[in-house]
Amino acid sequence: MNLASPVVGLLEGLFAKGDLVLVNVSRSEAPIAELLLSYTMAKGANIVVYGPNGARFYLVPMLEMPINSKYVLIGATAIRMQKGIVILIGPVSPKALPNLTNNWLASIEAAKGDKPTTNLDPSYINWDPCNAAYGNLASSGVYGSGGVYTSGNYIFLWGMNALESQGALGANYYGTLAVKDNYGDTFFYDSCILMLNSVLGITANHEGVIGAELMGDVAYSMSPGGIPVFSMLGDFDMYGGYESLGKPVLFNEAYKYNAYIADDYGAYEPTPMLSMPAQGVYELVRVSTTYYYNGAGYYAYNLTWSFSYIYPLWLFGFPPQPGIFINGFKVGPGGSAGIFLKNYSPGDTYWFYLPFKVGITTGLQLGFIDIPCWKVWTNEVWVVGLISSLNNTISINATYYKPQGVLGSLVTGYYVNPICNVWVTSPPMFKYG
Repeated sequence: MNLASPVVGLLEGLFAKGDLVLVNVSRSEAPIAELLLSYTMAKGANIVVYGPNGARFYLVPMLEMPINSKYVLIGATAIRMQKGIVILIGPVSPKALPNLTNNWLASIEAAKGDKPTTNLDPSYINWDPCNAAYGNLASSGVYGSGGVYTSGNYIFLWGMNALESQGALGANYYGTLAVKDNYGDTFFYDSCILMLNSVLGITANHEGVIGAELMGDVAYSMSPGGIPVFSMLGDFDMYGGYESLGKPVLFNEAYKYNAYIADDYGAYEPTPMLSMPAQGVYELVRVSTTYYYNGAGYYAYNLTWSFSYIYPLWLFGFPPQPGIFINGFKVGPGGSAGIFLKNYSPGDTYWFYLPFKVGITTGLQLGFIDIPCWKVWTNEVWVVGLISSLNNTISINATYYKPQGVLGSLVTGYYVNPICNVWVTSPPMFKYG
């Protein structure tokens, strides 16, 4: 079985959205079909366990049931619930199809509640990857506070918890509460860094390498009678981090930046795509990249995701319905990115700088004309100090994670259109508009 086949990626995307997948195979092919569906379901639903030395294991359910017919339907789905993930997989008889469909729909309805489910929006990654990563690490025990955590061979830096320790409000399934308008619509964002606690090796350029993964999300909750979202964006500027090498550390000018983050070429999610419709909504994902090549097979991207929403039914008098839209994104999924330590020497201290940017535009539609109502953008920055030991293990010296702009605000800039009769607030409840 070729796990690198494009079919694997296609199925993974379907399971990430909570779709029900049915395949018709011969009796002899059933075990292979179950294995393929189980593997892609585990990847799509992010059912992963973190093992020693950076290993990641996908929990793959396999059901072996007697099959009497020559051909058989194999069905599978994974639905994200509040306390875990519901998994359904196995042979399906034609007579059982109505019951299976009803159970699938019932599971989706039960999952809705007051949090997003996989079928509420068309996003490829429609949950907060940082919250999911923390949950996966928790199975092995997590220690720390204020956004800095350790678990086994991992270090986890969580932006939402870092901002919460500074007085911000957070929601586990969405991220930091950044902005709310007078209709109750709310914009959230999150970012995090998952890294190994040891140096994996040294490049020909004498750079130590630490395996890492960058994750983030932007999310929007639209209230009944609220304003629909037009677009959201998220950005990890690894190129800006590389450009900062040799410059004074932001809050400790006695040191200079001597580390940067880079990624395997093309190793990011999601890639450009047009989603299938969900509740009459299409989503167009664009990705722009600017990069520096470090000569070791890695690229320091300025990687920007743009998530645009299209509402074709709006033109026919059916406005967008309230719901929650979440867009997660990853750099170096599976730990394929790297933190590169310049002129590496065990026992030295290293600092890296990583800008993180998010934004949102909401609005109304008049015929074929889109009218922006409010825009908000936030520029944040990770500044992280690492200490290497003589045995090449890594510990955190210091971290700095804050929005850049108005002191005490989670918003760097904003625009409010007066014709929309709207205002927005951002903790600590500054009012715009």
